[in-house]
Amino acid sequence: MKDPKGQTYKGVRQQFVKIDGSRGDQVAVVSGVNPGDEVVTSGVFKLRNGAAVNVNNKVQPGDNPAPKPQDS
Repeated sequence: MKDPKGQTYKGVRQQFVKIDGSRGDQVAVVSGVNPGDEVVTSGVFKLRNGAAVNVNNKVQPGDNPAPKPQDS
């Protein structure tokens, strides 16, 4: 994305996806995301289209097909 001065920045946009099934923490995305696209997994309610972001991959979402949450 480019700001009013023409400077490039990493921004976000809302993208609807279609999912088909889930298993624990995993879902099958069948359309709406292309190879190489980056997906926001936390803090999404704070975003709006065009918002500038910094990528921080220190915390990763769960990837367990059979999670056992503590409070369940």
